[in-house]
Amino acid sequence: MKFTFGICASTDKFLPSIIESIESSVPAGDREILVVGASSSGARTIPFDEAQRAAWITRKKNLIASEASNPIIVVMHDYVRLLPGWYESYESFGDDWDVCTNVVRKQDGTRAFDWFAIDYKQWLGPNLVDYSVPDIRGHMYPAGNYFLAKTEFLRANPLDESLVWGQNEDLKWMKGVCHRWNYRFNRGAEVQYMRPHHHSPNYSVLITKP
Repeated sequence: MKFTFGICASTDKFLPSIIESIESSVPAGDREILVVGASSSGARTIPFDEAQRAAWITRKKNLIASEASNPIIVVMHDYVRLLPGWYESYESFGDDWDVCTNVVRKQDGTRAFDWFAIDYKQWLGPNLVDYSVPDIRGHMYPAGNYFLAKTEFLRANPLDESLVWGQNEDLKWMKGVCHRWNYRFNRGAEVQYMRPHHHSPNYSVLITKP
């Protein structure tokens, strides 16, 4: 499997560690590393003028999709690193999906938002879903700071660039594609945040069945 790792960066603080985690996990012939918004050795930098518009994350993700050379894109924010075994897990899991995610851990090792559901009509949740529960169609989507997508799928379904970070830009994208995608969860692969990350206080329920 060949991956393009697209890092949406506003700082280079963690980039060396992120890139090292990719290079130590994924064979050179199966990886491409793109960074938008900062620069780092070991990665191809996509020029981005941050003064164009503050927090223009939708533009960064669409640029990654347009520049990617490999058939699978790993969208990452600039504080997410791969944990050992990530590549081998995806080799076993395969690519029978349009969009995928896996176990995500906070800096302290506890579970972050990885496999979760929301009631987007009332914006209730998000609530974590047990890993054994399949996609609850229309109510689940990956966190915007880390997910995998087929390159062709992301190009055919771009994010709305009229929105910036914090304007439910990922939720709008999910609502537009969730009834036609094949969305899956890989329990074997893991990534981890490299800094504290705070989520909505609404998250309190573990859903164990659809």
